[in-house]
Amino acid sequence: MATWEEMVEMVVYISTRREHEALLKAEDKKKALDQYWFNLTRDAEEAKKIIAEYFRQVEFANILFTDFKEGWKTDRGMVYIVMGPPNEVLFYENAEVWSYGSVNSNSKISFTFARVKNILTPNHYVLNRSRALQPEWFNSITLWRSGKMAF
Repeated sequence: MATWEEMVEMVVYISTRREHEALLKAEDKKKALDQYWFNLTRDAEEAKKIIAEYFRQVEFANILFTDFKEGWKTDRGMVYIVMGPPNEVLFYENAEVWSYGSVNSNSKISFTFARVKNILTPNHYVLNRSRALQPEWFNSITLWRSGKMAF
């Protein structure tokens, strides 16, 4: 994360379209980004914790999934940032399935990533998007925005 502009781009997963557009248009990106995080919690200390955790997840996504593009920009990186590390990963020849939810819980959600042929890398995966995933997805975004996301 070399610049404030890059950091503004990275909050796209948990910000509203209006918030993100305002951040992109802001002349002072640092001030706008600081205000964005503060507005989520209304508490400076809580905002610092969210910032550290969010960008820690971005850093892990970059370490784990960077190939021909930065890891946070990949589908696996996006899911990793928003949902955290999966509880279980199943590897198949042309897919990965990430599962979230405790073993003892009735609520388990799975994200399937299909391997897509790409001349730049053998590890390009695309998320099979489904409306069935939306409730849990938006719940995780709400947890991020309220400062209650914990891994």
